[in-house]
Amino acid sequence: MNQLQRTILIVDDSPEDRETYRRYLLEDSRYRYTILEEEYGENGLKACQSVKLDAILLDFMLPDIDGLEFLHHLQAQFQHLCPPVVMLTGQGNEKVAVQAIKNGAQDYLVKSQITSVSLRSAVEQASLRRQLQQSEVRFRRLVESNIIGVVIGNFHRNITYANGAFLEMLGYGREQLERGELHWCDLTPPEYLSLDEYVIEELKRSGTCLPFEKQYLRRDGSRISVLQGCALLEEDDAQAIAFVMDLTERKQAELEIRKALEKEKELSELKSRFVSMVSHEFRNPLSTILGGVQILRNYHEQLAQDEKQEIFQQIQNGIDKMTTLLEDILELGKADTGKLEFNPAAVELENFCRILMSELSLGVGAKHQINFVYRGVKFPILDEKLLHPILSNLLSNALKYSPEGSTVHFEVTAQQLKVDFRIQDSGIGIPKLEQRSLFDPFRRASNVGKIPGTGLGLAIVKQCVDIHRGAIAIDSQIGVGTTISVTLPSGSEIKRRQREIEQTVL
Repeated sequence: MNQLQRTILIVDDSPEDRETYRRYLLEDSRYRYTILEEEYGENGLKACQSVKLDAILLDFMLPDIDGLEFLHHLQAQFQHLCPPVVMLTGQGNEKVAVQAIKNGAQDYLVKSQITSVSLRSAVEQASLRRQLQQSEVRFRRLVESNIIGVVIGNFHRNITYANGAFLEMLGYGREQLERGELHWCDLTPPEYLSLDEYVIEELKRSGTCLPFEKQYLRRDGSRISVLQGCALLEEDDAQAIAFVMDLTERKQAELEIRKALEKEKELSELKSRFVSMVSHEFRNPLSTILGGVQILRNYHEQLAQDEKQEIFQQIQNGIDKMTTLLEDILELGKADTGKLEFNPAAVELENFCRILMSELSLGVGAKHQINFVYRGVKFPILDEKLLHPILSNLLSNALKYSPEGSTVHFEVTAQQLKVDFRIQDSGIGIPKLEQRSLFDPFRRASNVGKIPGTGLGLAIVKQCVDIHRGAIAIDSQIGVGTTISVTLPSGSEIKRRQREIEQTVL
């Protein structure tokens, strides 16, 4: 996948801080960064003249000039198209922050509070705001060049004049206008008619109306968002002129900003869940390991050999648990970055499933029964490496959340073009409102109580199913149990989907 280019200038007299910001930016795999560094403000201003920048990270206190002076010179240098600036300061000062924003900075960050997420978010939002600023500059140029919609109509909603820009905006020709076929009511969606009424009353009262946003109906039935300003014509108080500006690009920029902010919120929540999960899941095995080491150190001579062996086993179990958790995190990271390979081949599926069940019977499944039914072809085409985490996680969950002594039903139906897996338990069930988000990383149902878990298993399952171009469905009731169905393509179908993946990568 091609990375987007982004050029960043860091102006800071601290080499350590510059290196930290460089590292934070380079953690973002979505962009290929070119990072320039300057220690002095004057050198930073010169760099701005020679390179087109996407953002500037500016330390407020520089050896030669401060951040406000830098912004002043930058404004004079670039006029209305300054590169976006994120001001960085060693101390939080509201007065300085206000001055920085007033002088053109897009954002203001306190160094001690900067994280990789907050820094990249500030750069992202500054870049998006710059795109919005560029769109607004283009709109002003359109107005100055008279390339803007102009329309004249009367209070009876008849349009008596429209320039080419307005007609083209709505998809009409000059002939429709001259035949008197254009009426304001017909061009306005029903929900905006009351706004038009208000505008007319405002024009009658004061002669002008502040610019407002509305939508028009195009000739093809689609809609266009516009910014419109109106005024009465001096020679005829019954007619008004409207200047209409297409807001399509600005709306798109605003949407991108909202998406970026929503993504940042999701990342922040994900980070919080990750920290909470890791601290909780590592605490118990670490306590076991540390406790065992302390006992061996203090009572080594007094302990019998079998007692030592039991402690060693507890330590090993703790290490195994931590290793499994780290492997799950790494596996999920590979899936998120597209590094999990897809290599379908013939799999002796029934034997594969029986080996997996045998492995589970030594651990979580020791106190349960698995009723296994296999139907269909013997060697379907699947990716065995991806299939293992799918089935092991689903079966482990079914066993873990079911009462001791209960039976888990595991059915496989293998056909030439697809394989259906169905795992049914009689466990605690999943609350309906939580089922949709259960495949998100670090998500666990609210009713799991003290049953251990990381919230990673189903996220890994979903990633592996998606790589197969398969589907997964949940049917669950609280206190009754859960049935999870997975369908994976096989045979010629999986080869066709593999070609789709290869074409997507290319």
